[in-house]
This record gives sequence, structure tokens and C-alpha cells, in this order.
Amino acid sequence: MASLPGLLYRVSTPAGAGLEPHVRVEGMSVRAGLRATGTDGPHEVRIVLNRDVRWGIRLPAGAGEQQLDLARGRVTRVDLGASGLIELRLPEPVGTVPVTLAGGVGTLSVTMPAGAPLRIGLDQGAGSATTPWTVAESLPAGTYLGPAIWPAARHRYALRAIDGIGFLTVRRSTTQSGKPRA
Repeated sequence: MASLPGLLYRVSTPAGAGLEPHVRVEGMSVRAGLRATGTDGPHEVRIVLNRDVRWGIRLPAGAGEQQLDLARGRVTRVDLGASGLIELRLPEPVGTVPVTLAGGVGTLSVTMPAGAPLRIGLDQGAGSATTPWTVAESLPAGTYLGPAIWPAARHRYALRAIDGIGFLTVRRSTTQSGKPRA
């Protein structure tokens, strides 16, 4: 997320990439897709969103690696598909913000604002978890993790992993997002 005066987003791939972005606007939705270029270049895309817009992020197709630094923005929800690695930096929540992982994840690393409560629901369990509340191995299906304050918190995150997670890590950010709740 960045300051993008006059723009909602910017989508790019590196020079010589094996993919090229195509974007279409449908009503209030911006949809970005990728087309093969026929070259053997890198298969990566960089999406920069205007931090002054509150975004609902949906990346259902999954990827080998997903690095989402949303800490300086505003989100209404985050929905991600299967991935080998997800690194997710979240901003201050407004209300209850759902984060849904629809497919299996090898390694999930979540960085939260210092005071934002996060509840994690593991529908299919996890191999291990290191969070501010627990360090555990072999978490069974149906496990919920989170701080005692979560039910009473007005602004919070609710993460649901529908499929299994190999390694789960939750960290607290040592810096503020710089954005007030709105």
C-alpha cells in the first residue's frame, strides 16, 4: 500500500516476465489477472494499492508465495487461496475484519499491529504454532487460538484457515501503521 495520488492501484511485472497483468474494473471491483507472455522470465506480479481506499483483498487462485504488506492501508477483508508461503502484514482493524485462507498453507507468517486482537480458527489444524498466546505442536482440527480480550474487542481480526497449515507464526509489529482508524 502506498500513497498514489489520482490512482487506485498500480500493477506491474518485472522486465522479461513470463506473465503480463491485465486489469478490468467492474462496478466497484478492480480485478487483476495474469496472462502468459510465452517467455521463461519470472512469474511474479507486484500490486500496489492506494492506501487511502479501504480494500477487500481476494486472491483465490493461490500461489507458491504471497507477500502482502497491507500494514499502511485499510482492509475490510482478506481472502487467500492455497500457498506454500504467505507473509501477511495487517493494518489496524476497523470492526471485525475476516481473514480467510481457503486452501492449505505450508508456512503462514502474520504480523499484527501491537494492540489488535486476532482469533485464529484452524478447521483442519496445524503442524505447529508460535503466537503471542501459545507455542504448540500438532494442533488438532477445530482449534481456536487468540487472546482473552478478543470477544470484547470492537476492532479485531478473525482468521479462519479452512484447510491445514504447516507452520503458523504470529508476531506483533513494533511500529505503528501510521493510519488512524476511520
